Amino acid sequence: MPLTVRESLELEPLKSVRVLAGGKSLDRTISSASIIEVPDVWKWLHGNEMLLTTLYPFRDSIEAQLNLIRQLSSRHVACLVVKLHRFVESLSPDVIELAEKEALPLLELPPHVSFIDVLNAVLRRVWNRDLDAMIESERVGREALNMVAEGKGIQALVSFMAQSLRNPVSFHDPEGKLVAVTSDKSAEKVLASLEKLEIKKLASLAETSRTIFEIAELSTRTEGDPDAAQQPVPDMQHSGKLAEPRLVVPAEAKGRRYGYLAIWESSPLPPTLPKLADSFALAAALEMARDQATKEVELRHISHFVREIVSGTITEEVARQQAGALGIRIGTWNLVLSISVTREIRGGPLGEASMEMVTRESVLRYNPAAVTAIVGKHVVVLWPVSGDTELDSKAVKEMLQPWKRYLLSRVSWPVMVGVGKIAHSFAEIPEAYRTSQECVTLLERLNGDRSGWLMFDELGIMRILAVCPDKDLETFVKEALGPLLAEGDAARVFEETLYAYLENNGNLRETARKLYIHANTLRYRLKKISELLNVDLDKMSNRVTLWTALTINRLKKPRAAGASD
Repeated sequence: MPLTVRESLELEPLKSVRVLAGGKSLDRTISSASIIEVPDVWKWLHGNEMLLTTLYPFRDSIEAQLNLIRQLSSRHVACLVVKLHRFVESLSPDVIELAEKEALPLLELPPHVSFIDVLNAVLRRVWNRDLDAMIESERVGREALNMVAEGKGIQALVSFMAQSLRNPVSFHDPEGKLVAVTSDKSAEKVLASLEKLEIKKLASLAETSRTIFEIAELSTRTEGDPDAAQQPVPDMQHSGKLAEPRLVVPAEAKGRRYGYLAIWESSPLPPTLPKLADSFALAAALEMARDQATKEVELRHISHFVREIVSGTITEEVARQQAGALGIRIGTWNLVLSISVTREIRGGPLGEASMEMVTRESVLRYNPAAVTAIVGKHVVVLWPVSGDTELDSKAVKEMLQPWKRYLLSRVSWPVMVGVGKIAHSFAEIPEAYRTSQECVTLLERLNGDRSGWLMFDELGIMRILAVCPDKDLETFVKEALGPLLAEGDAARVFEETLYAYLENNGNLRETARKLYIHANTLRYRLKKISELLNVDLDKMSNRVTLWTALTINRLKKPRAAGASD
């Protein structure tokens, strides 16, 4: 622990010192000691110094002595030790009163005590404690690395860090999400602060964090530059409110950032904090790297397991045995989802592995019994449904809707989801997978770079279109819709009216109600559409052709900003 002013008064040269002011601040720590005999000494201070003076540069001015007290207080010096009766006979009551107000310990050294004796005694004690602290920090750093080697886990590592620092510690992933936090009572305060701490703030703190304990770095930057040295030193007093972390250190290893280590201050932090923080951040990064490597191996085994299930090359009995070994809860996976990202993203930094991780997190949030894996170029989800849930297209769509919204909120790239046939037994899973692939493949062809989803039970004639070349589909749409593909509000209104009319099976009243228009307005629009396209809208074959063309066109054309499927 660092030497305090109170402890320094027990050293032999300082035993006869008299405390003139600041008696309540004697627990300030001392990092160094020096003699001051220049009028602007504060320009070269970094904080936590014990300063000794005869007040020679300030002997002729009470105002100069008052200014000295103000400047030293603003620089967070540990204490001011004055030797009187040499150049200054006594201190003005105003000086003592100001020192008391500023909570600056003001000590009077007897005339017979040498400054050299004081410096030697104080610095020897400071250096010995610094050496002890360095040795201890090395030991603690090694122990943290040993915990990583033993696979103790990030939570155990964070708890050890908090115990070593005697302050709360939390660890966050690269997106700022809380991964682990100290497990003592102070965690409640930390978690309360985390509710208001955004990732941008966390990342900003990681770039700008600087505490009073980084004096050596500050000293190096300002050495020989008195003006630069006047920049304010961070406040050494802890508030205990835990509004935000006192220090945030990026946890990096081999050029990769695994998250952020946040150190909170509910009590004084050790002077070796920078070294400890770096050691702890490295240990946390290595632990996260080890954990991710382990998970990647597990995911490869799970991917192989899922591939065997969806391909039908494994029996249910064998699947149950393998599921037990992999720690998977096996039941009836009624739904099979195939999920795709665009080719550009798949080939870039956000590949299938990233998509699988995001999908897995979102799926487990809504169904802990589900299994995700990469099969081919898609992420496949085996989603079980509880026995009391009615399995039809409408129920499935309503059930998956919250998960879908959450998934889309977690990513910044287009996602396409194909939902296959409902599987009522293990043997039906391969067919459910095959049909989910049909859906997602059709989406990839028609949806371009937009998010969307299709359910096999709702495909209908679209299944036939899935095998048609894109050029043929485009020609078919142009021939069927012609003028309705033109730019402008009129063409858009006619296209929307025709689609609503066909979706409502030609029911005029229901179509008018859904479009919020009068029936006569609807009849006028349908008459104009019939004339534009030169077709009889009462003929069933024409309706099928137009509905198919409209459906293809709606899948392919860009959607308005903010629209969702």
